[in-house]
Amino acid sequence: MDDPAPSVRVTELNDSDVGLQSRFWIEDPSRADFVRIKGEYVTTVKQRFDEEGIDIPYPVRTLEGGLAFENPSSVVQPAE
Repeated sequence: MDDPAPSVRVTELNDSDVGLQSRFWIEDPSRADFVRIKGEYVTTVKQRFDEEGIDIPYPVRTLEGGLAFENPSSVVQPAE
């Protein structure tokens, strides 16, 4: 529906994401209509982000370290 108009607001600003809440109105939807339209909406938003070059950030973790074995001769090499 056009009235009331759809709305989007920022709900969070974090290190690796921006939380958005959007609202749009569907006149007298069935459960199936709601699920279908919500899926179409999310897909359209993602396509529009891609068109505008907006990447969805994700956290990057780097793990460093090593392993020490008490009995190295018991370690078996993986098969190729």
